[in-house]
Amino acid sequence: LRLVKVAAVELDADRRVVTDITAKQAVIDIYRRDGQTLLKLIMSDTVMYNRDTGQLAATPEIVPNRAIAVPDLFRDDPRFMTRGELLEARRNPDRFGPVQQLRRELADAMREAETWDAIDAALRETGRATFVEATPAARTYVVEAGRLRAGAFMRRDASPVRITQIGPDGPLRIIEADSVEIAVREIPTARDEIAFDFVLLNYRITETSVDGATNVRARKVIPNLRSEFAPSSDLADLGTAELLERADAAPALRGRTEGRAAALRSRIDELLRDTRGRLWKRYALAATAPLLLMLGAILAVWRRESLPLTIYFLAFAPSISDILLISGGEQMVRHGSVVTGAMVMWSGNALMFGLIVFAFLRLRRN
Repeated sequence: LRLVKVAAVELDADRRVVTDITAKQAVIDIYRRDGQTLLKLIMSDTVMYNRDTGQLAATPEIVPNRAIAVPDLFRDDPRFMTRGELLEARRNPDRFGPVQQLRRELADAMREAETWDAIDAALRETGRATFVEATPAARTYVVEAGRLRAGAFMRRDASPVRITQIGPDGPLRIIEADSVEIAVREIPTARDEIAFDFVLLNYRITETSVDGATNVRARKVIPNLRSEFAPSSDLADLGTAELLERADAAPALRGRTEGRAAALRSRIDELLRDTRGRLWKRYALAATAPLLLMLGAILAVWRRESLPLTIYFLAFAPSISDILLISGGEQMVRHGSVVTGAMVMWSGNALMFGLIVFAFLRLRRN
């Protein structure tokens, strides 16, 4: 699928805009995995504005590091679930589509944080970190810097960041840049690996294989670099409870993942409240049907001389009130007022039952 004149935004865990992107065109690949529809987006000829850094940059191509999950109306909306599916969603929220998406985002954030911490620790200790191209050429890049901070390599002094590109036969070129920013991207063929794009600004290349020839440029992107520090490969296989426990147990990760962890917890709580409210509503409505029939039958015998329309009105008027009370109680349960919501939900049926008893007593008297 090809789109033209595209505008896109990247949101953080609090649904605030982080990055604005406009593109001349975009290509969308559609995949099916584990019953979900996923979209992989590639935008070309783009202009990007980052709110946090205030940077405006033009890039030939942007590939979001995560696939976009398309909501399935009949699979991910509790309104359309059967009773068995609602009970299964309560027993195992991990199989619910939106929960799966948030769990993947939290696992990705934890992997990124772990990898960045390992790179930063290596730079602080040895002053260098090694990366390898995720391509058949598999060239090696040795970065010499003081630390990794806010998505960029930084030196301890005013000297530029130094990157040495090494091929099978030895060093190929040396790159010295005033700034090297890092962007994380997903490797489609390996779900537990992370690749990096280096964005070099105001850099100079020295060709070691061509008698030290130099070239000065303003900007360059080195894509698809794997770090020597592999992140935890079991995060994608962890359940929600284990993943949240692991995120809370690492103080170094908590500050960078707490937003996504909170969003995951909130979505699970919302799912449990939603499924409880809808199950109880169905139970209450199931009880309403026989109560309505009983009330109508008793009224028809008791008020034999009345018109049929009168009997219909006397039976259906309290039934409508019952349905309204059930719907109101469901909303209260879904918003967390479980006890009060249950009382409101079943008060309509209690009213119907009371009317049945009253009508039966009057019928028996006559």
